[in-house]
Amino acid sequence: MSEAEAVKMIEATYDVQVLRVRAQQIGDRPAWLLTVMNRGGDFNTAFQVNTLAVDRETGKLLPAVRHGPSGYEPSGSDRREDKVGVRPDAIRSRPWR
Repeated sequence: MSEAEAVKMIEATYDVQVLRVRAQQIGDRPAWLLTVMNRGGDFNTAFQVNTLAVDRETGKLLPAVRHGPSGYEPSGSDRREDKVGVRPDAIRSRPWR
């Protein structure tokens, strides 16, 4: 699925505006990450921004959360280093979120 096809499919299916598209590997699958915004209107989620992951091969949405070796990992997130392992004094310096 091309970038343009993914944008067209998501906009038509979910009635959103695509703001940005990025290519990324999610696990072993190539995917498009589409940052989308709900249309304006008189409802609570007007103008809400979300990111959807679309499989580039099948065109299907990928789950937002997947099982990882240490629990759940958000889809499309960069693997963050263990900050305590990088800087042992980090745990005492300030809270890490």
